[in-house]
Amino acid sequence: MFIDRIYKGESTKRSKIALICTLFLIFLSGFRNLAVGIDTAYYVYSLQETSLTPIREVFTSFFTRYFSPLNAGGKDPGFMVFEKLFSIFSTDSTFYLLFIGTIFLISLRLFFLKYTRTSWELVISFIVYITLFFSYLPNAAIRQAIALAVLLFVYSR
Repeated sequence: MFIDRIYKGESTKRSKIALICTLFLIFLSGFRNLAVGIDTAYYVYSLQETSLTPIREVFTSFFTRYFSPLNAGGKDPGFMVFEKLFSIFSTDSTFYLLFIGTIFLISLRLFFLKYTRTSWELVISFIVYITLFFSYLPNAAIRQAIALAVLLFVYSR
């Protein structure tokens, strides 16, 4: 019974630490200048261009790129669909970057919470993530961050 109480307290502490670290990293990722990151300005430009593209053309492009990638420049056919769906809600660059950061970092939080047992392991995990410049991932490689977020989410379930 005493051990259950200690574990419950540790679980709550870990959740709070993970929440604070995740929120900090989301704000860091979302409220940055467009000049931060190699392709950030391009991604925002692409979002705005896709928002002006008719939805029929977006889906036609998706199927063309998906089924004949060599002929249609088939790089990431689903990303344009993702941008179009997002642009229904907003084309604001800050909101877009916050959304991408939130998707990725919540998945990372769930992954860390599942695969660490103590608060110290969790803190070390976030420290390693930050110091190895992985925190730069949602800032520079948005498509890869979305793919990794899906992967982390699946492994944390």
